[in-house]
Amino acid sequence: MPHGIIEIGAKGYLSCSQLGNLYGCGYGTMLDVHDRYKGIPHADDFSEEAVKSMEFGSFFEESVAQFFTLKTGLKVKKMGNGKTAYWRKDMPYFICHPDRLGVGRDSKGRRFALEIKCVRPSAEGWGDEWTADVPDKFFLQDQGYFCCEVPCDVVYMAVLRGNRVYFYEVEPDGDVIADILKRVRKTKDSFDAGIVPDSENYEEALKVLLGKVDYEKEGMPAGDEGRALWDEMVENHRTLSAASAKEEELKTKMVALMGDCPAVVTGDDKGKIKVIAKLVKTSRKTFDKSALMEKMPDIYEQFAGEQVSYSVRFSWPRESKED
Repeated sequence: MPHGIIEIGAKGYLSCSQLGNLYGCGYGTMLDVHDRYKGIPHADDFSEEAVKSMEFGSFFEESVAQFFTLKTGLKVKKMGNGKTAYWRKDMPYFICHPDRLGVGRDSKGRRFALEIKCVRPSAEGWGDEWTADVPDKFFLQDQGYFCCEVPCDVVYMAVLRGNRVYFYEVEPDGDVIADILKRVRKTKDSFDAGIVPDSENYEEALKVLLGKVDYEKEGMPAGDEGRALWDEMVENHRTLSAASAKEEELKTKMVALMGDCPAVVTGDDKGKIKVIAKLVKTSRKTFDKSALMEKMPDIYEQFAGEQVSYSVRFSWPRESKED
């Protein structure tokens, strides 16, 4: 997991933000990627529109990061003033500049990173929140985090669109990662050999995102049976969601009722005392917020502390064997 300070846009590097161009779904062309690799300046880089977009993103990035922490409780940090890059040992020319790295782990025990996007309100290609349904160019960029061995198991995305911030999470896709690495190596070899790509994107790249399927054209008609099953699944999901929300509401009320008391007890039908709810102590390791992980990884573990939290575990009633 090599990493260090590398200027964004430095000559002689390919970056994760350019992956969309390698696959024909980015903002530019393969010629743009080539010229940046060779250090050839582009007038468009300093156009009024480009400067405004960069200023807009830079201004709101920190606020979006803080909002992510506010909504999720997950803390993040910025490394090297945003210029810290990660790369694979065997591919030091292919780099990734993470927007933020997670402090600690998420609720599933995963290391995480945060990618921040400030896009137009009418931007298309974004699916439901908390899914990996993001535009191809951003999905590829997130997979680039894993290619460059950024210390994360999942990439969260915080996307500012209009007056809302939307959240997504992207996990590694092994097939996509393997294809990205293959394509990046091929691209570097071509550039180093003096091959200048055509100004248009590679046609074969449009076929990739690895066996991409047009589901609307290739899918089978639902029919009466399929539609009935779907309607039943939707209704079941709504019922479960409502029950889950109600359960959380009741848990919150029970916690408030208990206060500092370790348990709630009641008598059963036979007059015996029964514990129906109790506070359960859980703990997890937390780490110092400083740059220990970056500067002194060997002693990182020595700075672990313990954070204690409490939750309520219920003793759910069981059905009688006589019934």
